[in-house]
Amino acid sequence: MPKIGANKAYGTNIMIGESTYLLAKSKITARFLDFLTVKGKNEPVRVYELVSAKGDEPSDWADLFSQYDAGMAEYTNRNWEKSEKIFEHILSRWPADGASRTYLDRCREFLVNPPEPGWDGVFRLKHK
Repeated sequence: MPKIGANKAYGTNIMIGESTYLLAKSKITARFLDFLTVKGKNEPVRVYELVSAKGDEPSDWADLFSQYDAGMAEYTNRNWEKSEKIFEHILSRWPADGASRTYLDRCREFLVNPPEPGWDGVFRLKHK
């Protein structure tokens, strides 16, 4: 399936905004992807990857999710090296996980070129 829109930046297939997530969260499994702004918008929104209907998660989803969550916590706290190692581990086990690949690449970039001190964690997508 070709990736369209913001999904290209995360290697995901279906992305939903926070309002959709909040309405559907009792019936779906999703994971937080990012605070995102798109071209032409200034206000960031929380976006999620739609994984499955509740109860239809992949068999190893809980393990992937807990590791991903740990990697995201380190990323948010600017612990790029720790986050990098977690995302490397995830990708050694789940090589097709696009979100982990995205964050691994960002960690590597931030290790070389750290964001400004006032970094707000928002990813500003330059294209729609």
